Amino acid sequence: MVHEGWLFGAPLTPATSGEVVFNTCMTGYQEICTDPSYAGQMVVMTYPLIGNYGVRDDHAESGRMHCRALIVRELSERIGHGAADRSLDDELRRQGVPGLRGVDTRALTRHLRDRGTLRGVIALATALTPEAQVELARRAPWVSDRDLVAEVSQTEPWMSWKEALSPELERGVRQSGGLGRFPGTRIVTVDLGLKRNQLRALTSRGAEVVAVRHDADLDSVMRHRPQGVVLSNGPGDPSRLPGQVRLARQLLELGVPILGICLGHQVLGQAAGATTSRLGFGHHGGNHPVRDELSGAVYVTSQNHEFQVDAQTLPAESGWFVSERNLNDGSVEGLRHRSFPVISVQYHPEGAPGPQDRAQVFDEFLTLATACGDGAAHLSVDGAGGSEAGAGVPAEHERAEVDGVHAEHTAEGGMGVRAERRLGAGGSRNAAEPRAPIASQGDRTPGPERSTTPVPPSELERSTTPPPSGAAERPKCVLVIGSGPVIIGQAAEFDYAGTQACKALREEGIRVVLVNSNPATIMTDDQSADAVYIEPLTVPVVERIIAAERPDGLLATLGGQTGLNLAVALEDAGVLERYGVRPLGTSLEAIRTAEDRERFKELLQRIGEPAPESRTVDSLAGARRFLAEAGLPLVVRPAFTLGGTGGGLCSTEEQFVEVVSNGLAVSPIGQVLVERSLAGWREIEYEVMRDAAGTCITICNMENLDPMGVHTGDSIVVAPAQTLTDREHQQLRSAALRIISALGIAGGCNVQFALAPDASDYHVIEVNPRVSRSSALASKATGYPIARLAAKIAAGRRLDEIPNAVTGKTCAAFEPALDY
Repeated sequence: MVHEGWLFGAPLTPATSGEVVFNTCMTGYQEICTDPSYAGQMVVMTYPLIGNYGVRDDHAESGRMHCRALIVRELSERIGHGAADRSLDDELRRQGVPGLRGVDTRALTRHLRDRGTLRGVIALATALTPEAQVELARRAPWVSDRDLVAEVSQTEPWMSWKEALSPELERGVRQSGGLGRFPGTRIVTVDLGLKRNQLRALTSRGAEVVAVRHDADLDSVMRHRPQGVVLSNGPGDPSRLPGQVRLARQLLELGVPILGICLGHQVLGQAAGATTSRLGFGHHGGNHPVRDELSGAVYVTSQNHEFQVDAQTLPAESGWFVSERNLNDGSVEGLRHRSFPVISVQYHPEGAPGPQDRAQVFDEFLTLATACGDGAAHLSVDGAGGSEAGAGVPAEHERAEVDGVHAEHTAEGGMGVRAERRLGAGGSRNAAEPRAPIASQGDRTPGPERSTTPVPPSELERSTTPPPSGAAERPKCVLVIGSGPVIIGQAAEFDYAGTQACKALREEGIRVVLVNSNPATIMTDDQSADAVYIEPLTVPVVERIIAAERPDGLLATLGGQTGLNLAVALEDAGVLERYGVRPLGTSLEAIRTAEDRERFKELLQRIGEPAPESRTVDSLAGARRFLAEAGLPLVVRPAFTLGGTGGGLCSTEEQFVEVVSNGLAVSPIGQVLVERSLAGWREIEYEVMRDAAGTCITICNMENLDPMGVHTGDSIVVAPAQTLTDREHQQLRSAALRIISALGIAGGCNVQFALAPDASDYHVIEVNPRVSRSSALASKATGYPIARLAAKIAAGRRLDEIPNAVTGKTCAAFEPALDY
């Protein structure tokens, strides 16, 4: 197959070749190009517009670009981010990497998906005929033919690392309690082609990190007295790394805690006695669902690999077991051992690009390292350097600068290190066996959140992942509240959502009763539900319907604000309790918290999410007091109103009095939130979903063309966002998932953010704890049926139990990537 396109980036001389793989990330093209795991490969980006936010030097994952070429549908000629250092075109030219644009990447991706990873060549049309190009592609090497790890690993024997995570990603570590939690914990990373974000993630948690060469032997590792060792990611075939497999076995015998990531995971798999094999077209992207086999928890992960550990070849009775699996193809995503302190994951917990959902892996590993990894207790140091045993660094060393990172390595005649094995009766040391504490330089006093009691890996795994929620009794008959009149503020999208809900519930064998006040809708077609009532949406009318139909479930989160308000009113009137009707999906308590401005503000403060300076008031006098303190401009947001009715931006005192008075009048609970204006900030929305078991996914993000200050209903919105870097996207995505988890959402939800125009600072604006108008847009843009799946979740289904309606093969617990 020959694809024509236009060159950009570095010139060809006259051709370049390599394996051709596709990546489904919609952001993070710079991190992808600088990931050493792509050595020997040409990368096809499935998202059609690449280069839209430019390139920044501090976003690189290594010292240079490693991919052989970058292939895109459309190259953005404009940079939509003020902090960019240069364009992607300029960066590729600077790095000597060619690019090809104007390619039908959808057709190319489908070809690779159907045929598997293939070799390819990019050549000047004037230099080679199509036949010659095909022949050159057939002669191109596979990644298994080259020692790619040796090509990309550091050249210095060892180097120290000091750089922490960026502020965007470090926020999540701080909010989870991990920032600086493991001060002084000594970690050695074996550089098989590592990404810098792995080192940053460890450093932000307080670890002292040293990276050693790919070919480091046991002495070279243990001379740094590690409390834990990381086997990093990297390119190529693990079968080419017998030395690294030998090192892993030696570390296991010593009882040194190990974290294997990607290629390092495959090395550990071989050290365990398993074989590895090649996947059809690899896993490359930021939307791969992984399930924890012990807890049942599902996470969205970042992945980039060609090979897998073969689960069926793990030796029986060896203590090794598969801890995590890929939900798309069932491949092994994690290994643990019942005795050894080892964590092994196929995915990238550091993201970059991609989700931070499993960044907790670093906390789990450092917990093992501090509890079990007193490698210094087993070392005696010999050599001419004259340094005392236990000092941790050679007495004499040279300094070097490698990719801007301070590096140190031993001089000639440096120290030798001998590791003494201390094995249990069974020949291997059990991770649960207590060890004596070690004295070392610096303050190693355990903090309030640190424990010196070793924890077995299996127990640690169970304790660090929330168990799935218990399934409630399945409803037999559900009352669905419709959207009411199709007017501004209650748009036709809710009619679509309600129709999808009726269809989804009937697929589950549930009897559906629909009540809606507008006969001119698709929803009120007499075939959409088992019983259809066209009646006013009021408490007395709905109570009579409940008395007649006797539903045992109520679904109110797909009819817009009308449904939410009516459900709350029914509960307040005692109707639901009187007739034994259970609200389905998101609880009424969660709805009250999200809609009550004061309660929502308190929740944000509790989980550490930033919100604009504000005050919730129930009188004009209270609003005036905040005006005197904060000054203008201010924004007024009434509680429990339709589409922002009664609120607005106030630039004068007269306007402020008018808007507050109106907002208090239209709010069902007589409450408004008055907050400092963020006019001019970027407005970003996230459509997210969560099931009752706690699985959280992002369906789509959207960016308003108009800045804050223009109501979203009056603005133009673009899906997905066009000007966010991957770090900014992951920061907001993680925040959205934290918020819906804290609320206990079960179904669809919309989270709105304000993002600073020239920085990564953000504020949470509000949450719609229901399927909203933008949900229909997100469904159309991505093909992900939000309303249908929200109804399935309300009926008690988990996302990983619901089939993917698009593929028909995988499950709904994934994040859609546009144009894939």
